[in-house]
Amino acid sequence: MFNILIVGCGNIGKRHLFSTLKLKKKINIQVLENNLKQIKISKKINKNFDNYIKNFESINKNTNLVLCATKAFKRDKIIKKILNFCTPEYMIIEKFPFQNIIIYNKMIKFLKNKKIKVWVNFPFRYQDYYKYIVKNILKKNSILSCIISLSKTDDLFSSGIHFLDLLLHNHNYNLEHLDLRHIKKNNKYNWRYSGKVVFSTKDRTIAIINSKSNFEQQINIFSLSNHYKVKLFSSKINPWDNPKVKIFKNDKLIKVFDHYWQSSLTEKYLDDVILKKDTSLPTLFNTKYCTELVIDAVNKKLSLVSAKDLCPIT
Repeated sequence: MFNILIVGCGNIGKRHLFSTLKLKKKINIQVLENNLKQIKISKKINKNFDNYIKNFESINKNTNLVLCATKAFKRDKIIKKILNFCTPEYMIIEKFPFQNIIIYNKMIKFLKNKKIKVWVNFPFRYQDYYKYIVKNILKKNSILSCIISLSKTDDLFSSGIHFLDLLLHNHNYNLEHLDLRHIKKNNKYNWRYSGKVVFSTKDRTIAIINSKSNFEQQINIFSLSNHYKVKLFSSKINPWDNPKVKIFKNDKLIKVFDHYWQSSLTEKYLDDVILKKDTSLPTLFNTKYCTELVIDAVNKKLSLVSAKDLCPIT
């Protein structure tokens, strides 16, 4: 029996539970959540599940995997408390893992000493179009620049970080410089930020992530001889649909992929953990490459913003 503990039953935790229940494996699931409102909402979505626990003492001591879907600003304390009651082999935590670099470094060392494999939930690594872009565009071309346009309702950090990961994954995390420009809170969605992330890699590729675009989401990649355009999906689509992602080369359509949502992707990487004892998700250590510079840039530009405001989607 493979024992899974989901910590937190908010926006992401409910999706993790939904997909975990679909696994065709012999598993036992616990959900640690003391917010009765969130439990009530989860029960409406996951009607055949009722193994919610409200205190750490009820954690199964034989837990194999912890899915930690809590707020980042208190995640280190929660993880340490969990490990007083179980010794998991694996852990998957949300982005940003820790929004303080000092804590981040301490937790890398702490979890390594505990001999726990830790990955960070960058689920786009399991999107087929993501794999295609890395393998067939980024690795086969001499890239000069990239422009990623997010729609106006997308958050610069919780959405943009996926595309930062996409580009840096290809460059072995050789990020040389990162700057934030025109950053401000979105008036309509007061926890979201708009603006630009401008960064460069050590091989002089320049990239811009812009969340103030008038366009729908798209990626423009320019090489010496080609222009690739990846048309993503509208932010207004039905969240239960699988929208299409279209890839063009010099204005000619070359590939079409489905975009999968978090619940489908969670199922894929949990299968990998159970069967292969590994995933395509980046490790906690490797995610430090982009998180560290983003946090540093935010602290310089947004000195009045607390770290816990950066990625509150959980």
